[in-house]
Amino acid sequence: MPNKVEIEISFMLSEGQPIQEVVSSCLETLHDKKLSKKAQISYLHFALNAGSKKDVFRILREWPSKEKYFPWELFLDALVACNEKLNDDEFDKLFNYFKVHGKTPLISPAHMFLNRKFEQKINELRDSLSYEASKKIKLLWDKLNFIQGKNILEEEVNVLNQLKIYDPENPELASHLERIDKKLALDLFSKPKQSSFEEDYDQYIKSQLTQNDLNSCTAIFEKIKEETHAGDKKYFDYTVLFYQLEAYSFALACIQLAPHCLERDWFLLELLFLSKRYFECIDLADSLHANNDNNPEIQFASLYQKAQALWVIGSQVEATEVMTAIVNSRPGYRSAYEILHSWREKLS
Repeated sequence: MPNKVEIEISFMLSEGQPIQEVVSSCLETLHDKKLSKKAQISYLHFALNAGSKKDVFRILREWPSKEKYFPWELFLDALVACNEKLNDDEFDKLFNYFKVHGKTPLISPAHMFLNRKFEQKINELRDSLSYEASKKIKLLWDKLNFIQGKNILEEEVNVLNQLKIYDPENPELASHLERIDKKLALDLFSKPKQSSFEEDYDQYIKSQLTQNDLNSCTAIFEKIKEETHAGDKKYFDYTVLFYQLEAYSFALACIQLAPHCLERDWFLLELLFLSKRYFECIDLADSLHANNDNNPEIQFASLYQKAQALWVIGSQVEATEVMTAIVNSRPGYRSAYEILHSWREKLS
């Protein structure tokens, strides 16, 4: 659907106004301080496509603050149209902008000639994506091996569907898909009562409590839910209560209802591990590590928890590598050193 600016431009052109007059009117409108960013970009796109490339290039190069907001993709197109170069300072600001805002730069082959650094940066991005993809594939195969013996059919299908996307050429995948088809066929006939992946872990944790403990915790949790709304800070206190009782499934349920903040995620990370939900623990650890590069303590804690989860699911080599990196960066951290020493003895 066309936006307001596109309708306005279309109306001016339909009235027979020369295209250069319409372009001039659009560029003049850019001086309006109340104009939204989306409208600014629409006007500039039209001007660029209408042939006023030098005017668009001049406006963008003189843009007052490229750190807060700047239409980088449009600027790159203007550079290509004007056969201009991207200077090193602009190049650094470009990739810093995408890093800060968590976006992936839209780079085409035409942009390669704008700055000599582009080829190196694109290679780095490709290597990074390849590395992340290989980690994702390994984690999916580890997860598949972990759950296959537990008769959790729904989760097994989910993992195999993801592997069809991420690792379709793997020759082992065909046999797994054939096996799951047979399992699904048998399931249609037998229709056994089957727990979900989360229910399986939940029942495991609850089984560690006595029946009296379980009844008490259930009653307390139901009372809490009646008197407290989701997002209430009191859920932090209730999480600590259940944590001290070693009723980890109830602590996990409480922390998931607590307000979203860094402390919540940090506590959630430990509870996922204690609840033996290792793959969710690893995913959250990766997220915390990636989103807190300015907080070394959080990055350290997330790696420490991830290493232990990797070890439990059978990824001992990767777990050892992560824990080794922790020990190298924190030589005085005795707990990590002792765990690493124990793992190396088991691997030897």
